[in-house]
Amino acid sequence: MATADPDENQKNVRIIQSTDDLDFDDFTLVWLDAQLDSNEDCLETKKRLREILNTLYTFTDVEACRAFLVNGNSDNNHFCVIVSGTFSLDLLVPTVVDLSSVIIVTIYCFNSSKHMDIIDQTLEKSIHHKFLGVFTGLEELLTTLNGRISLLRTSLSIGKSSMFSKSNSSMKDLSQENAIFLWFHLLMYALFHLPRSNMTSIPMVEFCLACYHDNDARLKEVEEFRKTYRPDQALKWYTRDSFVYRIVNRALRTQNIDTIFVFASFIGDLHDQLRSLHQEFLDYGAAPLLTVYRGQQMQIDEVRKIVSNIGGLVSMNTFFSTSCDRALSRILAQAGPGLASVLYEITIDTNVSAAPFSSVNDHTNFQGELEILFSVDAIFRVESATEETDEHGQVWLIKLCLVDERTEQKLTNLIDHFKRKRIGENSTILTISSLLEYMGDVKGANRFLLLLHKVLPENDPLQAIVYGQIGSLNIYDKTFPSELFFEDALNIYESAESLLPNRDMLMATTLTNIAFLAMCNGDYEKAGESIVRAIELQRNYLLIDKENAYEYTLTSFINASAILFKLGDASRALKQYEIVLSLCNSFLPPTHPILTVVHEHLGVVHSHIGNSSEAIQHHEQSHKLRMQIYPDGHQELARSHANLGWRYVDSCNYDAARQQFECALSMHGKFQAWTNSSALANTLSGLATVSRRQGKLDDALNYLKQASSMISSKEHPDVDQIDLQMGRLLIDMNRHIEAEEVLKRVRDKSIKLDNKLDVAEIQLVFGQLYCRMKKPDQALQCFDRALEIRQEVTPTALPAIAKILHEMAAVYFDQQQYQMALDHLRQCLAFELKSLPKTHIDIAQSHNSIASVLWYLKDYVQASQEAQFAVQIALHSLEASDPLVIKFKQLLTSISHCLESENEKKMDENKSMPLS
Repeated sequence: MATADPDENQKNVRIIQSTDDLDFDDFTLVWLDAQLDSNEDCLETKKRLREILNTLYTFTDVEACRAFLVNGNSDNNHFCVIVSGTFSLDLLVPTVVDLSSVIIVTIYCFNSSKHMDIIDQTLEKSIHHKFLGVFTGLEELLTTLNGRISLLRTSLSIGKSSMFSKSNSSMKDLSQENAIFLWFHLLMYALFHLPRSNMTSIPMVEFCLACYHDNDARLKEVEEFRKTYRPDQALKWYTRDSFVYRIVNRALRTQNIDTIFVFASFIGDLHDQLRSLHQEFLDYGAAPLLTVYRGQQMQIDEVRKIVSNIGGLVSMNTFFSTSCDRALSRILAQAGPGLASVLYEITIDTNVSAAPFSSVNDHTNFQGELEILFSVDAIFRVESATEETDEHGQVWLIKLCLVDERTEQKLTNLIDHFKRKRIGENSTILTISSLLEYMGDVKGANRFLLLLHKVLPENDPLQAIVYGQIGSLNIYDKTFPSELFFEDALNIYESAESLLPNRDMLMATTLTNIAFLAMCNGDYEKAGESIVRAIELQRNYLLIDKENAYEYTLTSFINASAILFKLGDASRALKQYEIVLSLCNSFLPPTHPILTVVHEHLGVVHSHIGNSSEAIQHHEQSHKLRMQIYPDGHQELARSHANLGWRYVDSCNYDAARQQFECALSMHGKFQAWTNSSALANTLSGLATVSRRQGKLDDALNYLKQASSMISSKEHPDVDQIDLQMGRLLIDMNRHIEAEEVLKRVRDKSIKLDNKLDVAEIQLVFGQLYCRMKKPDQALQCFDRALEIRQEVTPTALPAIAKILHEMAAVYFDQQQYQMALDHLRQCLAFELKSLPKTHIDIAQSHNSIASVLWYLKDYVQASQEAQFAVQIALHSLEASDPLVIKFKQLLTSISHCLESENEKKMDENKSMPLS
């Protein structure tokens, strides 16, 4: 027995078997009585109660008990409360009435008549559907309590999940949750294909011994299982009311992968036994059409969800029990307190390839009922749902039809691709980890990799794969030493050439990740060297296994294109991405995750070169694919929303940008376990940018402060980007001294890391700051340094070079050095015309700036032409009401007035000249 909390209430609350780490039952007992520890009878009662439910919390104080129930009130908890007569009114009436998690209430006392008047007047009126009764005898209490829990357990097995939630999802609306179906289906397929010869029931027994370490009744069952279990007895153990049924059923319904993995051998045995019986069932002449039934109680809200899903699909994540006896099923479907009576009528076409099912009568502990059991992942279509009345009363008759999950989901190609290429006939822990990563469970994927690392010998060549995947899984966490893991993996690969048949491809994958990491850190030389090595290895592997090699090679091509883009060669990067997209369409299923990455990168490049509409189209396509293949709330979906937000920023559609960033932000907040801090900081930075562009500078500052707080380490590279954005914002807010301090901090760190491109960007912002501070010489020095670095490191990045020239022209203009300003602007425009679309807004800006200089030089004819170009180009991408268009038009109007005045003056001069 252990105390729950070492505080002042320690004497008032006790917990038997903590469920914090061992969450294996759906129900929790709570017992409140001032005399709990006063005699041997109480100790015996605790022991007997735990034969029904393993987890028992006991309290001797009303307030401590009330706080526990209130704090634990959620859809995931189901409390069965036993309270003494003395405390009944104090606890139940003000507390239990409003708590949905309290599902059973009973009073246990020595004098029932003393409390019956109170019960009649209060409890029956307010919590009648939860109230089990007043009991004076232990045996009667235990029998009644066990019966109600058994009934609720059956209802709970599919009762709360026609609309999916991660915490409770045995039945879910697949019409909206294709992605969840996809990955859980593949995960179960991988579990079924783990080599059974390497798996034993030892981890399962050890898990159960830990769960029930002080529950004698359950320990006897575990010991019996350890001594007698064989794979052909899986059905017998599952169909008896034992610890196996309770733990496995809950783990499958809640998709608790850690517990599922512990019981993987048993679940696999059960699935295999059903599959074998299913084949026998068909071989012995099963009828073409079968009808089976399941009667149960359900919450009326859950029934309504099914009624609204007619024609839709539902999935059973657990082993699903039905009966051929309609009459018996109807009796089991009697309405209960607060529950609706439901009778499922299920039609089975035995010619349809679907999840295995079979009669299990010869293998169950309960004889007499003709039971049909479906394996995990059975998919049904909801044909109809009607409320009827018969001799037993009202009942909801819900008709389902067993269907082939692959064709119904329209994801056949992707499912088959992963089964053939990623899982095969024998899956591994690596496969499980990879699938968990796709599901968005990064922590779970890490746990399984660390598990494999622990069980493998230190010199096993497979450790290279483990190191590589650990590094890859954490590659976006810039405080994690991914590079060290990649280097360890490479060292093992290089010494294990003959031990790993696909060593070259695995090694190339690690090199690709090293290239990506180097690129993120600004080490483009190392990135280029690594990607060249990777592609060379993959080219060799293509000659051996062309079909399987393409998927991995495409990732290297994507990173090679990304390096070209980072180095400023956007046109070559665009061509490479288009080639990759073509290869993806040729060799991969149309919903493969790699396609989401390619479209995302294409969107970024198109945005950079000014093709706003094409950029948004690619990002929307990426988001559309992610919605099909990733679960709701997955960080990749949040990433898609943020990407769209940035593209709308680029096109100056700030309202649309804000909407996308807020979608991403809400997703981050809802699924905090799946959110990495860098992604959240990126979203907050996007909202800061939108606010800054809309003139809401205080809001922008608050968003940037939040973004900065998301990054735990001040050495994290994302901190520099946030600080750089903060510096720009402080310049706009005329807080120049603060801006200078922030920029100096970022510059010093970038110089220390020798990240030259970051230094160039910081020098550019410094130049802008000194312009605002009226320090033209310092501004020009900063711009010169930025230009020097750009021309040295990325000479083909013409738009970036043009941007610096434009800023330098502004300084010369303010110093009234109009010819120098004009020279820099014309050079800027020449670079932009070489590298950007003719309708890019930067080109319009340059024409407008040239017009301004020419206006000051009183060259009104040329100034008018330049100003007209600026307006015409701007109207290609902006509305006429856009502030920038209005600004351009105002300049054009001013120049036109000057030109008209000049023409009128010339005409007057001509008139005053004497005739010769």
